[in-house]
Amino acid sequence: MPLFSLFAVSFTIALSGALAPGPLLAAVIAQSFRHGAKTAPLIMLGHAVLEALLLGLIMLGVAPLVSAPQAVRAISLCGSLVLCYFGVRLLLSVPRLSLKTESRPATARGLMLMGITVSLSNPYW
Repeated sequence: MPLFSLFAVSFTIALSGALAPGPLLAAVIAQSFRHGAKTAPLIMLGHAVLEALLLGLIMLGVAPLVSAPQAVRAISLCGSLVLCYFGVRLLLSVPRLSLKTESRPATARGLMLMGITVSLSNPYW
């Protein structure tokens, strides 16, 4: 594949992911009201760290291992269990829910971890 074609395909795929609204955009919007202009760059930096790690793993040849049927089943099972766990916790927390929020100052590390966590928890990522 010529270099320009590779660039065009990569750019188009990346742009389609960046323009689609999703959980990362929702996190940036929600946290920007609390923590201001520093929020988006820090959350995106967390996402970028995760993308770089994924790219490194792909370059090391991990893709065939992860795409094996046994790995897909194991990842699907773990993901299902985590979703069930969070669903049960959410249902059990309903009696204690309130609309009060505590505003704590955001740390750069906390916002970066939010970018990593939201990206990891997004099934489309």
